[in-house]
Amino acid sequence: YSCRKNNYEIFKHFELSKKIQKQVVEYAKRKGIPIFSAPSHIEDLKTLDELELPFYKIGSDLACHTPLLKKLAKKKKPIILSTGMCTMKEVEESVSEIKKAGNSKIILMHCVSNYPSQIDELNLKVIESMKKKFQLPVGFSDHTSDYIAPIVATSMGAEMIEKHVKLKNSKGPDASTSIDTQQLSNMIQSIRLIETSKF
Repeated sequence: YSCRKNNYEIFKHFELSKKIQKQVVEYAKRKGIPIFSAPSHIEDLKTLDELELPFYKIGSDLACHTPLLKKLAKKKKPIILSTGMCTMKEVEESVSEIKKAGNSKIILMHCVSNYPSQIDELNLKVIESMKKKFQLPVGFSDHTSDYIAPIVATSMGAEMIEKHVKLKNSKGPDASTSIDTQQLSNMIQSIRLIETSKF
């Protein structure tokens, strides 16, 4: 994708209309697929409420956005909190704000906000550290270009995996961090095998 475009132009180009979002949510519900969305700002919450989503995700860029976290927490739905741009102290503060607002249904996602991430910078031991420190479920949001890291993360206790998926040979700003559908199937099969080993 052209690097001459700024981030705003890229996001606007790939933005889904409310109509398409509604169609996607309705399709997922018909198929029994849990579906959620990540608000980019407080104004998004009205749209997400209209879609009646069962839980929410907060991306790493908004993980310290206290007003947004408080508003989401008051909805009493689970919150997936990505931590890629946070220090451990910032994660602690965000978790505290969510809990103070009356919601303890939090899943933390270890993440490296580098696109694509390199395998030697993932620091997957943070998964164990966060589980011990916060006594909350911890997952892994992966931005590497293959699916080895999610398999390793699962063996280290990750309870949820986020991975970008693309159609084969498709292009776009997330292509370098995405796997195709066959790779996704391979990844899931590998993770299921790890789960049966009762690590």
